[in-house]
Amino acid sequence: MRNIKARMEYLLCLLLAVAYLVFLDGRAGMFILIAFAVAPLVSYGMLMYAKSRISFGVRMTAETLAKGQNAEIVAEFRSTSVLPTPFIQIKLYTDKHLETDTNEYKLAFAPKADRVISKKVMGVVCGEGVAGIQSVVMTDYMGLKTIVLYEEKGLAEYSARIGVLPNIPDTTLKNALIQNVSAVAASEESEEVEDMTRAVSGVPGYEHREYVPGDQIKRINWKLSSKQDKLMVRLDEGVADAKQYAVLDYVGNSSEDGIFAEEHLIEGFLAFSSILVKLGKDLVFYRTLKNSWSRMNVKNVENIYELQYDFARAKFHGKGSIGLPPRLPEELISGETKAAAVTVFTNSPDEELMAEISSLESKGTECFVVVAEPVGISAKNMWLIGDNYNFEYLN
Repeated sequence: MRNIKARMEYLLCLLLAVAYLVFLDGRAGMFILIAFAVAPLVSYGMLMYAKSRISFGVRMTAETLAKGQNAEIVAEFRSTSVLPTPFIQIKLYTDKHLETDTNEYKLAFAPKADRVISKKVMGVVCGEGVAGIQSVVMTDYMGLKTIVLYEEKGLAEYSARIGVLPNIPDTTLKNALIQNVSAVAASEESEEVEDMTRAVSGVPGYEHREYVPGDQIKRINWKLSSKQDKLMVRLDEGVADAKQYAVLDYVGNSSEDGIFAEEHLIEGFLAFSSILVKLGKDLVFYRTLKNSWSRMNVKNVENIYELQYDFARAKFHGKGSIGLPPRLPEELISGETKAAAVTVFTNSPDEELMAEISSLESKGTECFVVVAEPVGISAKNMWLIGDNYNFEYLN
């Protein structure tokens, strides 16, 4: 549109020059007409000369940032032209993980000059955020011709990435999901301990008393506490608490606002694992790294922070993506690792995943399915991550 307006104005100037030539002064009018005729050629020539002498790149001033925190995207431009360049219009972009205001800029370069655009971006949704150059357009001096030096077409050639850290929700220790998962694990553990205690004392099981402030939280018997409606602690030393197992499904939410559900799922898992650590329970966590399952032992707060930074670069995949492993770790499905209970965090509890869960349950493992938003499929133990990261039973 701008080029059309400039061309119309140029044609009007030509007509005025012709009128001046014919009606006022032929000699001066001829010089004016020649100048108007040559000017577009000179302007176009300088445009073509300058276009190959502009280079640019993008970087971030930080590798990670918290939600609500700012970092800067820096776009650096260099001109090697010995002549001043025509105007260059630059558009920057950010994805949904980041937020910024004005993204359009207009620059001109002196001979062999450098220019820098520095723009603040704020983290809004956890995960790997991308910001970069959307387009670089150069227009000749007269505004008659515009050429595109670069346009983003999904390859992110001139972009920078930054990890947006998820929050670690601070939620109550009295959590129904935790109590149910712990009860299953404790039940499995008590079967192993019963034989040992019989052999020693002839009396099966542990001795217990009511919890008093100062007792180690990890010694709470959640199964017995849920039955008696008060916290009970074990008096016996002996076998350590059974491990908890959790899996983060790598298949993402396909909706337009899917990244918000993915964020809620990640932060729900961090709330879950944080509670277990506070209770002194060990967690074995499975996630995908480079298209294969990876196992991590979560035992302390440092491990939680490590996970927080890992999730700042978290990527979910679409259904049917090539080269991905089964939806659940092979060592669990095969029975190589025996788990009394496994908690599966997913945004896509489809038939494929539920079939693998059924296979795992057929081997004696009880599965708890945790989702970030209501879904159209049901499971025996399905839980919803509530607004305050309190897990709500759906069945």
